[in-house]
Amino acid sequence: MDDLYFLLEEIGYGKYDNCQLEFVDTSDIDYAIERLNVVLVTNGEETVTHYTYGEYMTENSPLITINSKIITKGRIPSKQELIDAFEGSP
Repeated sequence: MDDLYFLLEEIGYGKYDNCQLEFVDTSDIDYAIERLNVVLVTNGEETVTHYTYGEYMTENSPLITINSKIITKGRIPSKQELIDAFEGSP
């Protein structure tokens, strides 16, 4: 995950002045569920609860989004995929 963080930093901060990275810490389960549900609703997917969160994350981690649009689920994207996603975001 460190490699992913540094890659996101390199692409985001290297090219965009207003880039903000957020890594949701799952130790605060309520916040993690809230942030995940915002992304899921934005992408037309069903939300999760405290009961379904663990199963969803087991199947879909890591979940990478840019401007609440899901880029990848269940895998770390390539550098080119991240560049394309940043360039395609408003």
